[in-house]
Amino acid sequence: MDPLTALVVLVVLAITPAVLFLLFWEFLVYLRDDALIEELRYEHGFEIDPTELTGFSALRAGPSDRETPTVVRCPSCGEQALDEHDVCVVCGDSLE
Repeated sequence: MDPLTALVVLVVLAITPAVLFLLFWEFLVYLRDDALIEELRYEHGFEIDPTELTGFSALRAGPSDRETPTVVRCPSCGEQALDEHDVCVVCGDSLE
């Protein structure tokens, strides 16, 4: 096989999956019906949470049981860091 032909085949095989994915993505965007979603939300009183449709409960926003970490300054470089860290992520010195 000619080296130029082999290079062309290799490039086509390398690019084809990306092109097919982008075409599939554009098709999914085309199928999305924002008008129907807005009609359900406003006219019928439905509150649609996209995370409920995916089934990923970790994505749902809600009250958190964790405390908000406090921010401290590194005594060596002055960079801000969370108080739960032992060392500065910038200079590596101890935060205590």
